[in-house]
Amino acid sequence: MKMVCPNINDLANWKNIFEYAVKNSTRFSIVFPEGDPDDENPLLTGKNDFLNLENISISSWYGMDNSVKISGELCNESLNTFYKYITPSFTNEGSSLWHFELWDDSQPILSISDFNVCILNLDNQALNAIKKERISLHQFDVIQ
Repeated sequence: MKMVCPNINDLANWKNIFEYAVKNSTRFSIVFPEGDPDDENPLLTGKNDFLNLENISISSWYGMDNSVKISGELCNESLNTFYKYITPSFTNEGSSLWHFELWDDSQPILSISDFNVCILNLDNQALNAIKKERISLHQFDVIQ
């Protein structure tokens, strides 16, 4: 089941949702425009930190001309990098990361686009686990 929330700032339990996704993910991908980091361009926030991670792969991203997708294992180093930029969003300051996904072995569990749009891909087992952890999804809409 695919579910969407247009703004993570509206989620009282955003931190719990993010942590659920982290706990159940093994890989990540994150997108940046090509070019050097620039304080004037928020789409480039964190790019150097992600480029400096070990064992990453870099490829073109189909969603935008002149952009790159950085992919890798969700290990302590990459997880710490995510938390560096996501933690402000836990207090409704919004995400500093423009577009990323956290993956299990076959599909993205959580996707963030345009800084704050959250998409969850959950099978029945994941939905049951979320219910067991008392994570509310009432602010999400089911999409096809």
